Amino acid sequence: MIDFIEVCRRVASGPLVSEAKFDRELFFPKITELAKKYDIKPDLNNPVNQDDGLADAIFHASIDLLSEVGVYCISTQRIIEFSRNEILTAIREAPGPCWMGEGKDRRFYPVRKPDCAATPAMCMVGGSLPCSTEEIAFKVVEGIARIHGADCITMPSIMHLQGSPLVGGSPQAFLACVRGIEIGRAACRQAGRPGLAFINGIPGGGSALETIAASSPNFGLRASDGWYIGFTAEMKIDYGALTKCAFLLSIDGHIGSQGAPIIGGYCGG
Repeated sequence: MIDFIEVCRRVASGPLVSEAKFDRELFFPKITELAKKYDIKPDLNNPVNQDDGLADAIFHASIDLLSEVGVYCISTQRIIEFSRNEILTAIREAPGPCWMGEGKDRRFYPVRKPDCAATPAMCMVGGSLPCSTEEIAFKVVEGIARIHGADCITMPSIMHLQGSPLVGGSPQAFLACVRGIEIGRAACRQAGRPGLAFINGIPGGGSALETIAASSPNFGLRASDGWYIGFTAEMKIDYGALTKCAFLLSIDGHIGSQGAPIIGGYCGG
């Protein structure tokens, strides 16, 4: 698999383009082109796709998109390029199963393949819900931890610290990320599930600094927990996300990829 240092090198040496050009001249047109090429159309009457042909088409279109357009780094205004072979190798060699949680709450996290009929081995409950107060966050976590079938939890985000609203990147936000983990641990202990795995790391950690701070083993996340690192937008990242990756790779952390489409009709709906 491609080395992370090599990815960082490409972040600083890839083709230099403006974000507007990347969107309007490279990304949006290619999405439209590939949707037509592979005849990818939404079936609003069947929102959960079970058509193997459509699944294959989306997979091949995704490989084409990444190999022909790349990933845009907002911090350097450069495109990180990947070859088709590098992408397929990364998929083939992606990290496999792992254990998460501790003690009686330790669970095995398998890799599920398409058409796997087995019941998912882990049930994640939560949803990174924003909570207006620390008290509400505590009750949310405790309630989830008391669900017998919950094998892991996605932590809520604290919106206020001692009544003061939070601003990303501020000292208060830094402290809120640390405080959020403390609240989560205390709530799980009260529910009798101290080893329950936190699967989404620090949802309120907008910066790498906040994420790293709340990952201290003394008072933050444990190696048996998990962290999500998301795209800034479609096929876009920044130094913050890459710094989080660098830190988590250094401590052998469980990294999950996260992304949510926001461009809507720019690519034709």
